[in-house]
Amino acid sequence: MAQYDKETKFYWLQLKEDFFDNDAIEWLEEQKPNGRDYAYFYLKLCLKSLKSNGILIRKVGNILIPYDNKKLAELTKMDFDTVTVAMELLKKIGLIEILENGEIYIKQLEQLIGSKSLGALKKQQQRFLSGQKVDNCPPKNGQDGESCPPKIESELELDIELDIEQKQELKNRLIDMNNYFNNIHFVQDLNSDYNEVFKHLHIYYDDTSILPTSVATQIKLYQHAIEVLVDTKQFQLLNNITLEMMEKVFGNVIKQKNIENFEEYYITSLKNEAERKIK
Repeated sequence: MAQYDKETKFYWLQLKEDFFDNDAIEWLEEQKPNGRDYAYFYLKLCLKSLKSNGILIRKVGNILIPYDNKKLAELTKMDFDTVTVAMELLKKIGLIEILENGEIYIKQLEQLIGSKSLGALKKQQQRFLSGQKVDNCPPKNGQDGESCPPKIESELELDIELDIEQKQELKNRLIDMNNYFNNIHFVQDLNSDYNEVFKHLHIYYDDTSILPTSVATQIKLYQHAIEVLVDTKQFQLLNNITLEMMEKVFGNVIKQKNIENFEEYYITSLKNEAERKIK
């Protein structure tokens, strides 16, 4: 019998059916001259960084060397000019970030990774070949019945319905936010005094017109929050705030219901998160 390591893992990219309807991906495909190639390049970066949770950097011996555009073109087998333009666009709309040591960080990848051990894949294959449904558990001790408890269909259906309702509520909330912030200016356009802080936090854009609506909404919110903290001289909190923290707080706050003033609620939540980090 062939021997194999049951712990060996296979990784794959899980794309939702509406992946190409995402604002950022749609905008990327609209860009001239090679929009679809830019989106294709992004998918290749995702695949190349699957095993490292979205981090891309070259390891030469014991040395870590950042990828330049020439090496990225070789890695992805794509045209150098396409790679150069795509990298700038991906950075501008926040799909990738260049970290301190030059690593390319693909922000959304952790949500798109699927993995399974070789042992689990083999079991799945055996069930399929024996005529069992892949999702079923194997027979228990060779007897009738299965070794795992049966699914309760009514509960399963209820969970699905609730999930759909929750997603629709979240979608409606985001639409309301986009409409609200559509009439609000970026702080950087009104007052340049804050721009150095924005640049440090990676929430400053030379050309805000390229941002998809949903991204623009978040950047406006982040800039207004930082403006309040600077104006109220809460510098200790500011020193502990990062872009990742702002994104995390945004994700938590957007799920809350019945918020009368989202901007005020977000700023309060951001302060609380920064204070917890200090403690």
